[in-house]
Amino acid sequence: MSGPVASWNVIANRHDLLAARISAYHFDPHLHDTYTIVLMRTGEARFDIRGKAHVARPGDVFIIQPYEVHRGGNRDDMIHYDVLYPSSKLMADAAGVQYLEGQFPRFGDAVFRRSAASDHLAATIESYFSDDPAKRSTVNMENSLRNIFRNRANAAMLDPFPAKLGGAIHCACEMMQDHFNHPVELGKLAREVGFSRYHFIRAFSKATGIAPNVFLRQVRLSEAKNLIRRGMELAEVAIRAGFSDQAHLTREFKKVFGITPGVFARGMAYERPVTSSHIH
Repeated sequence: MSGPVASWNVIANRHDLLAARISAYHFDPHLHDTYTIVLMRTGEARFDIRGKAHVARPGDVFIIQPYEVHRGGNRDDMIHYDVLYPSSKLMADAAGVQYLEGQFPRFGDAVFRRSAASDHLAATIESYFSDDPAKRSTVNMENSLRNIFRNRANAAMLDPFPAKLGGAIHCACEMMQDHFNHPVELGKLAREVGFSRYHFIRAFSKATGIAPNVFLRQVRLSEAKNLIRRGMELAEVAIRAGFSDQAHLTREFKKVFGITPGVFARGMAYERPVTSSHIH
């Protein structure tokens, strides 16, 4: 998330489900290593995903699959939405398909218009958010996800680095994911997949929607977010995720998510609202 972020409020923080309530304007092209499910509460958001432009209005739900580059929001008016980051196993269960380790159920539709099922999800989140933390249960939230996504997944599993990108680009994505915490020199990476540096950058950007150095940064930030959720100290997170130091992590984290790693960590630790006027 980038651009002015007015608030980031943790709704739920489990190993297989992170949820937050966000107020913001827009976000630049980025990706996540998990599913991203957005429920619009107020405002109108325009976003690009899978090469198509969409408009999301209150009550609409849209799903972004792991490693899909997306952008959107509203540059003029604040939008308010709830976002859920469920695990692949949780989404497989919601869709009613068999879960296989390391694979992702593929959802054909990106947008689900407002329905009784999306209204039920909104009510469930609201109830959870307002409950006494000691009494909270995510069972109803999981049932709401099933109501929306049951029988929506294709039999074929999603490859986060699809072969349609081309063998060289596919290989480069996997290499950056596998070695995200090591220095990556684009010229050397290009040579390893058989391209010149210039041709590699052009081909990668055309195939994925972002430059290779941006892709690598996104992979590192996803890892940093996962480590913060586990309670690791930020200085250690920075090194483990491939950043030069904590200050470097903070700058990059804020560019993408609109909040600092410290704000994110405090929300993860306490599961209570973390609000700041124009944090960005």
